Order: sequence, then structure tokens, then C-alpha cells
Amino acid sequence: MKKHFKFLMLALLTLMPFALSSCGGNDDSDNNPPSSNTIQINGKSFEIDANVVQEGSYDAEDGKGEFTVSVFNQVGNTKDCWFYQFSYTDSSEPKVGDDFSKKSLELMAQDESDACYTTLTYKSGSAKVVSIDKSKDDMTIKFDNLKMVGGEYSYTFNGTATVDFNFAR
Repeated sequence: MKKHFKFLMLALLTLMPFALSSCGGNDDSDNNPPSSNTIQINGKSFEIDANVVQEGSYDAEDGKGEFTVSVFNQVGNTKDCWFYQFSYTDSSEPKVGDDFSKKSLELMAQDESDACYTTLTYKSGSAKVVSIDKSKDDMTIKFDNLKMVGGEYSYTFNGTATVDFNFAR
């Protein structure tokens, strides 16, 4: 009996590390909840990347500003981050109601294409500021069939995206 008891205790001690460790399939998502914010680019939906951003800003001296829409592109089990950097000219920083499509809007796409070597310009549609939260350094832009073209490249944006924007500069 003593021999069986030792064997049972050894078996329990062997299994103890497995009993004390947890392995849930969603452990990582507790720290970084998935974004429910998506945008369509050329008819394909992309999840907005709220964690990896390029800070936008407005330079009053130059009368120019920029903001970036950051999205995830699913590649197998990983997500690549793509950036769509917009630049514009204006006499003041953005405010609710502004339509960037009326402000000499340009785009540099940083995705799987070679469009980053081409400056794309406004063709049609709109990109309107629908809200600003200076305490969080962000603004929300509604894209309505915003079409940007240049060379062989064409991008159409539809949806709403919250972008990082430093209003303190």
C-alpha cells in the first residue's frame, strides 16, 4: 500500500505544474481588445490599428497638416500594419465640419504596393471631421467615397476612422 501511495503522490506532483498553469486561447486579447472600428479601402474592409499609429499634426507656420489612417492586413496568422498618410493645406488646425477633400489633399500609401513612391491627389468624394477629442489627441474622420489617384494607383476610402492628432503643436 505504501508503494502505491508513493506512486500516486509522484504522479500528482508530476501533474501539478499543468494544474497550476492556465492556457486560454484569448489571454492576449484581454490586454489589447480587438478594435471594432473598420474602414473600407478599395472595397475591402480593414481593421483600424489603434495601437500602432503615426502622429498627425498641423504646422501653422507652413499652413500644412497631416494625419494617418493605420490599418491591419491579415497575413496568415499575423497582422501587418499599413499606413495611409494624408497631407493637406489650410490656414488653421482642423475643426469639426472641415472637409479635407477641399484642402489640397494628398496621399502616400505605405502598403504592399509601390504607391509610396507616388503622390496621390484628390479625385472625388469627401473626408470630413466628425469629432475631435483634444484630451485624447485624436480626431474622427468620415470618408465618403474619397478617391485618391496618382500614376497607376487609385485608392477609395469609405467609413469612419479615428486618427491620432497632436493638437498641442
